Amino acid sequence: MSGAPTTLPLPLDHPVRIALESVRLVAAPPGPTTVAGAQELLALLSSPPPSPGPEATAAPDQLLLAQALSAEEARARCGGAAPPPELIRLPDPQGGDRYPEFQFATCSGTPYEAVLQDNRLLLADIDPLGAAAWWLSGSTWLGGTPASLLGRLPDQQLVGAASALVEGD
Repeated sequence: MSGAPTTLPLPLDHPVRIALESVRLVAAPPGPTTVAGAQELLALLSSPPPSPGPEATAAPDQLLLAQALSAEEARARCGGAAPPPELIRLPDPQGGDRYPEFQFATCSGTPYEAVLQDNRLLLADIDPLGAAAWWLSGSTWLGGTPASLLGRLPDQQLVGAASALVEGD
């Protein structure tokens, strides 16, 4: 037998298919219903990230320089309790953790509900730099950085923007 290899669909219970279907993706890749589709998906996942579009993206150094609270200050803003796990927690080069200050309401000092909801969607506990970059980068759809619009836009609009990003809409 010669020629191109035959492509067969992966069984529904195949470990590769199960692993690929459990991955949460921002954009819909080629469907991994065949071995070739899985190979295309693996190539997509191993390719370098696309170059930044017209919207500005905050660099990791800029994220670490943003106004932030120490772990003790964040605990105090949370009434002495540990800050909620949904908050973005960034490593401080000097030691400890830093919580970007935009996450806390100016009036009450407590975390914004929209921040907690969006950070759950953005998986801030797994990728705090990615979540912080979303909050601190310009959004043409929202008309500014999401962090600067906290308290100025309805919470549902900010949650909808994060949801659209995650769902790929």
